[in-house]
Amino acid sequence: MKTIHNPFITRGYIPDECFCDRVSETQRLAKSLMNGNDVVLFSPRRMGKTGLITHVFEREEIKRPYYTFFVDILHTTSLREFTFFLGKEVFRALQPAGKKVLDKLVSALKSLQGKITYDSVTGQPSFGVSLGDIQRPEFTLEEIFNYLDNAGKPCLVAIDEFQQINEYEDGNVEALLRGHIQKMKNCHFVFAGSKRSIMSAMFQSPARPFYKSADPLELKALDKDIYSDFVGKMFNEYGKRIAKAVVEYVYDLFEGYTYYMQRVFNEAFASIDRGEECSIEVIRMSIDNILLMNEVQFAELMSSLTENQKRVLSAIANEAHVRNVNTSAFINRYQLSTASVVNAAIRKLLKEDIITVDLKEYSIPDKFLWLWVNRQYNNA
Repeated sequence: MKTIHNPFITRGYIPDECFCDRVSETQRLAKSLMNGNDVVLFSPRRMGKTGLITHVFEREEIKRPYYTFFVDILHTTSLREFTFFLGKEVFRALQPAGKKVLDKLVSALKSLQGKITYDSVTGQPSFGVSLGDIQRPEFTLEEIFNYLDNAGKPCLVAIDEFQQINEYEDGNVEALLRGHIQKMKNCHFVFAGSKRSIMSAMFQSPARPFYKSADPLELKALDKDIYSDFVGKMFNEYGKRIAKAVVEYVYDLFEGYTYYMQRVFNEAFASIDRGEECSIEVIRMSIDNILLMNEVQFAELMSSLTENQKRVLSAIANEAHVRNVNTSAFINRYQLSTASVVNAAIRKLLKEDIITVDLKEYSIPDKFLWLWVNRQYNNA
């Protein structure tokens, strides 16, 4: 077994001993998939969607009998990109299955014949395809889906940030995908998304193609007591100490968002030696270090905004969560000019994903950016 130097893992696969709780969510997701159902997974970004999906895909009852695939489409803008990254992931995930399986996949992708590359030593094919090689994405996508529906094992495909297909320049991608997916018998899907209102409309509106087509599962913040006990246990197992009140301070500061808590504890854990205690001072120093690492990126982001956009962003940061951004009370409190100027800034900040809106409440989803903006512009 590989030695784990820091149990607060922030990327990649998280082994069971470093995975906190999510027992009921794990069981529900695995049960739905193993019983032939698709799942729509709602969760804000950085709450642990990817970790949960990977955790389920690595369970023995899933890993052995299924082929599993995970594709993140957050930064895609077209069906061509969707098809490209799905095909790339299918090739990547099937590499361990051997040449015979991959040769079958190559044969299925007739629209990409001549674009697939082969290893000169092993003769094994790989996805040496560029985005421009996909000339007819709707045909290539159909070929990929046909392969998955006839693969040697049942297949599970997780598509993260699924709401992004609404932003595609292509027409009616939602209906196109639904048309393929509803006919598939050997392949089931996890549609994960971080924008609740858009995902809810896609899967709960009778007018939409994916209406009532998947079991809903919402991923909320970890229970504070359970997470506090987990952090204390991790520190103790490595001969280090941390008080529950310190863990709760971090939990409250980041509102239970898994990634930000894990990142801070990763930094704090690395900052103390065996036999030492992680204090509030160590936590604050760790947060300072993380913000310093991100300062150039955050400063560049702010430099791309107009003064009005910066002022609206800093006002939202100061409030943490705010509903009525265009009321006279909010505008006067922060001396923001007019409602139309505020609304224009809000539209830009939403478009760039710098802020988000959930249940009519605006906030900065990147909690490190939120802290940094407060420090730089609000003296917090």
